Amino acid sequence: MSPHLSVVGMTGAGKTTLVKLLLEQAVRRGLGVVVFDVHGEYDDLAQRLGGVAGPPKIPLCELSDQELLAITGLLRVQSPIRMMRYLRFFARAFCALAKKIEIRDLPAALQRAADAMIMLDTINPTKTLDNRENIVTEFVNALKEEVGNTVYNSLKEMAKKDEERIAAAMMYLLWAVSAAQVVLYNEELPPIYIVNLFASKEIFMTSDITVGMLSYTVRRMIERRQEAVLVVEEAAKLMEDETMSRVINMALAQTRKFGIRMVLISQKPGDYVMNTRILAGRIQNTTWARELASLAPQMPGEVARLLPLLRKGEFVYIDGDVVPLRVVI
Repeated sequence: MSPHLSVVGMTGAGKTTLVKLLLEQAVRRGLGVVVFDVHGEYDDLAQRLGGVAGPPKIPLCELSDQELLAITGLLRVQSPIRMMRYLRFFARAFCALAKKIEIRDLPAALQRAADAMIMLDTINPTKTLDNRENIVTEFVNALKEEVGNTVYNSLKEMAKKDEERIAAAMMYLLWAVSAAQVVLYNEELPPIYIVNLFASKEIFMTSDITVGMLSYTVRRMIERRQEAVLVVEEAAKLMEDETMSRVINMALAQTRKFGIRMVLISQKPGDYVMNTRILAGRIQNTTWARELASLAPQMPGEVARLLPLLRKGEFVYIDGDVVPLRVVI
């Protein structure tokens, strides 16, 4: 039996109310909860249960290479390996620098360090500059210390020959920094954490930051080795994006053995529902209703007839060969 759950139903079917009830029970049982909230409907749950709600934060110094590729959008670029290498060197050096000096304006410091990365072959790190340029020389020195003289000299040569690719890598990173809140490190995940995507429609529409943050969150939850629930709203719409679909399907496959249950919420069924248990609310689209009913082989005709007639708060529980069960909240 899959530990994962799909909640499907048209607007007004009661999906959010149902999921909030399930999450309250999960918190009482000591499970961690993370919600990727597209509509801004879960902030009250965080307040009531002592959790945290806010926009996605990019923890620059904690990201894996894959997560950095996703957040910057480089997963969509053909042959991004070299740009990824430049990004990784940059992140290593900047995070090392942040341990040595106080950085008050993180986005501005990242911009200056990115400029330094692009102009690496023209900068003399031993020259004393004014305060405005100090971050540049400090970054270059940190880069040299992090990667060693051989790699540093190679990077200086590449700055001459591959300036466009380095500039492009920095541009992708700075786009991500401008679209979301960037931090160096994330604090420990609270018992209930609402990642509020509603505040920035740009994040939802492009989905790159959402993809990267979902990958990062799943990894953190697995590393923590605590039973938890991960909720993704508008799953079917998000999974129209090929990269997001791959990430969510991978999460469905990987998380079950670590005690992490995923709850995928959407107005219409997607292919992923075949790998989950299902709570289906009112669905007036006959094609979608038949698609869900086909997953209840005991009585598909009855389920297909029932789904358009359900009232708000009424759901049909579908779990493979188990006889469908009508649920009222």
